[in-house]
Amino acid sequence: MKTAPRPKPSAELSGLRARLAEADETLRAIRTGEVDAVVTFGKAGLQVFTLQGADHGYRALIESMNEGALTLTKNKTILYANSYFARLVKHPLQKVIGGSFRRFLSPKDRASLQAVIIRADRAGAKVQVQLKAGDGALIAVQISLRPLAANGAKSATIGMVVTDMTEARRSEEMLRALTHRVVQAQEAERWRVRHAVAGDHKAGAPDQHENSGHRPDQGALAVSGPWHESPAGPSAGNRPSTRWSAPRRSATARCPTAVCRRG
Repeated sequence: MKTAPRPKPSAELSGLRARLAEADETLRAIRTGEVDAVVTFGKAGLQVFTLQGADHGYRALIESMNEGALTLTKNKTILYANSYFARLVKHPLQKVIGGSFRRFLSPKDRASLQAVIIRADRAGAKVQVQLKAGDGALIAVQISLRPLAANGAKSATIGMVVTDMTEARRSEEMLRALTHRVVQAQEAERWRVRHAVAGDHKAGAPDQHENSGHRPDQGALAVSGPWHESPAGPSAGNRPSTRWSAPRRSATARCPTAVCRRG
């Protein structure tokens, strides 16, 4: 007795079987530890759910850091970024992961970062650049990076920590301005003291004429012998000898240059 041939499965049934096989494969990968995160699409868009394991504590630590933490491929594709870095560059996290890190850099800083990556060794390297945020702002940061172990990966990855230097730069500028003000105040005080000392010295200098006891327009009159006057005035015969003597010279007073003669 011949059996009737089985009808071919419909397209709907084939689709259900394919979806079932995909689900079985996903569950198998999760059970064997081949998967550490699941990406789903919901009302809020793409969502990433990480599986808790031995590295859960490390993930929690990295997510709570006040610095950006990233892993990059050799061609600068972002494999992982924490929430802090997404907030720093003002981009949604789901748009940061999978994108290129180069889009946050200027052409000049791209060349600087590439040079640092090339010469970076196990000890790591640091470089200061400016990141372009989503709102167009430039953020001064310091990037610390080092190559990571491959751990079976096809290509090497780069670990990166990004530190916001905005507050540090602001503190440096404030300190620089304060130092400038202190230097200006010191120079002003030196000028004031120098001129105050010069003024005191000038005011305290002794008067040259007071030391000599004479006025500049006076000399010392010395008369010898009696003075006789007649209606016609003194005669040559009875006129006493009269002379003017200049004041004595001293180290601080000068003698008058004009000598007056009387008679």
